[in-house]
Amino acid sequence: MAKTLHIDDLAGALLASAAKIENGMLLPPPAAIAKYDVLVREAAGLLIDRGLADEIEVTEPAMSWRADDTKLYGADLNDAGREVADTDGTSPPLPKKTAGKRDQVIALMKRREGASLAEITEATGWLPHSARAALSGLRKKGYEISRTNSDAGSVYRITKAPK
Repeated sequence: MAKTLHIDDLAGALLASAAKIENGMLLPPPAAIAKYDVLVREAAGLLIDRGLADEIEVTEPAMSWRADDTKLYGADLNDAGREVADTDGTSPPLPKKTAGKRDQVIALMKRREGASLAEITEATGWLPHSARAALSGLRKKGYEISRTNSDAGSVYRITKAPK
């Protein structure tokens, strides 16, 4: 069975290769990952979004990660990206996204008092039907969720998290 390729793996490879070359350009990618062209370009965009590379105008299509009607844009490794680049094996891993709304819901429901639907919708900005759908999604992911009724309405608690 083939190993699943993750966008963070490609982003790490782009960082490492760009840190080793003088111009610091993320593209064109190293030969080992060049066959994943679309994902490599997504990874370049991810590094720009995470503040590890800067978008600059380029003239060669091979160096571009995106284009508009008249210009090509490449990704140039910046100082933050050079710090994170794993050239010596001691650099920290790529920064992860901040906790998402699902993580907020999980944290609320892990509290001893649990979370009401109103608390979940207030914390996430979701409508009640979206909050209930998120609870269903968590159940599908292996979370055991109990629901008890109180005067204030239903209270949801995570009783068991997936391993």
